[in-house]
Amino acid sequence: PLAILEAFAHLYRRAGDEKRTTFFIDIGWLTTKAMIAHGKDLAFSKTIQVGGEHFDQQYAHELQIELVEARQRRRALAGRIVAAPRNIALQQPVVSGSHLGTELFNAPEPEMLPPGGEMLEALIDELQLCLGYHASICPDRPVEKLVFLGGEARQSAMCKRIASALRLPAQLGDPMARAARERTTRPPVGVDLRQPQPAWAVPLGLCRLPANL
Repeated sequence: PLAILEAFAHLYRRAGDEKRTTFFIDIGWLTTKAMIAHGKDLAFSKTIQVGGEHFDQQYAHELQIELVEARQRRRALAGRIVAAPRNIALQQPVVSGSHLGTELFNAPEPEMLPPGGEMLEALIDELQLCLGYHASICPDRPVEKLVFLGGEARQSAMCKRIASALRLPAQLGDPMARAARERTTRPPVGVDLRQPQPAWAVPLGLCRLPANL
């Protein structure tokens, strides 16, 4: 959690930014990390035992197919379902040093519900409990927005389903948005920095944290 917050700490340097409340949702392969931050300070954190593998298992059960095929289909489906446009901003330009990433909430509705079924609803229930607990201990600090991170955040339809259920505006976090690009060097292998990289929040944050943490 601290690494993720550090990856976006530059967004909370202005006077008054400490009053902003953001819900970071890092959806990984085995777990989902839920973090609520007051400015750049961590106020709440929980690890939820639901991730991409569970969605694949549920999808395989629903379609009566092998797990490997379910994983392949779900990845392919994510590429065909409406992806969030990179040039839509919530309040300010997307590709800048002062923005989180890409808006998802106002993108067109997907043509079908994302795969995941019961496991996705279980994740939504847990996230709603996180919001409820935070509201009970910090009633004067309502959450303003969601920021989706992690490798599974590329499943745009899933993120939109979560945002709709939580009734909050949402963005796809891109921690690499303000990273410098050297035109004279060869592009990195396997990473297209022209696209959002929500899975890189932890590695980038770890690079920025002090060595004596």
